[in-house]
Amino acid sequence: MIDMDKLLESVKKHEGYRNKVYLDTLNKRTVGVGHLCVEDFWEDGKEYDEDFLMGILEKDLQSAIDQADDMCYNHRNDFPAWGDRSFQVQENVAGPSARSTRLR
Repeated sequence: MIDMDKLLESVKKHEGYRNKVYLDTLNKRTVGVGHLCVEDFWEDGKEYDEDFLMGILEKDLQSAIDQADDMCYNHRNDFPAWGDRSFQVQENVAGPSARSTRLR
């Protein structure tokens, strides 16, 4: 289970927060914690309430989490078992001498 409050604060700390519309590094109108202003109601120069902007961040994060969950669920059979992959990594890290000792 995801601790949404902890996630919100972590993303806010990492990404930064502005309560007014600003231009991001790609010169796109953005507000709050990296939310692209795709809706029509954003006004330049207006200060927005932090609770309102954090609510938008929470919706954005939940949407991303849901999409990741769907992608993992829908493609769960498209990838080899993790156990097989970890064995290959162990072989590569251990090297041929360790492998030959282990397999005797």
